[in-house]
Amino acid sequence: MRRVGRSDLREHFALRNMLEAEAARLAAAHRSKADVGLLRRLLNARGEREQHVSSAAFAEADTAFHCAIAGMCGNGALAELYRYFANSVRLNTLTMLEDKELPEPGLAAHKVIVDAIERQDGEAAAAAVRNLVAPLIAALEKSS
Repeated sequence: MRRVGRSDLREHFALRNMLEAEAARLAAAHRSKADVGLLRRLLNARGEREQHVSSAAFAEADTAFHCAIAGMCGNGALAELYRYFANSVRLNTLTMLEDKELPEPGLAAHKVIVDAIERQDGEAAAAAVRNLVAPLIAALEKSS
């Protein structure tokens, strides 16, 4: 795996924040009941980091959750862009997990996203994504 510097990692998570906030906002408008059920199952499978046998398994589960949100956003171009970006998401999540000084957004913060999507509150869904990533970006900015 390519070693990523903290400034590169910060840029990755800033871009990821933009893509995921917009995907969540749109998903709230386009989601079906089945989509919400899928998100809840994927969120349950994601769980917390320590529930997984490896960081790689956790990163896969986290990436699957975020890819599902992009997939239900109703914008094919954004969904395709996120699918293309997904390998980078997984690899940079692994890099972030290796650095014990960086905060890992937990299950509760991810649940807020799903709850907002279920309520079809796009602005709350986008804000939940931004709130999820903000502590990580702040920590990366401080240490760059």
